[in-house]
Amino acid sequence: MKSITKTVTTIYTPEWIKKEFLVYGPEFRKARERLRKKYNRCFACNTPFQDGDVVALGGFGKHGNKVLCQTCASDLADG
Repeated sequence: MKSITKTVTTIYTPEWIKKEFLVYGPEFRKARERLRKKYNRCFACNTPFQDGDVVALGGFGKHGNKVLCQTCASDLADG
């Protein structure tokens, strides 16, 4: 039997961005350790956060809030 392959592309457009949301560190990791979404990587480029990184937060409407690195947050805010 043959199969069908479909690829879906979703476009995420931020409604707002807060560039200096929080500083990533042990307290944030501990607060998120038991939750399903760890928020330990940038949503846009998938780069892992290091201790001391300033994390940005973007609101993407029905897709919810997503954490972003400073580079991606700046790119999205300027575009």
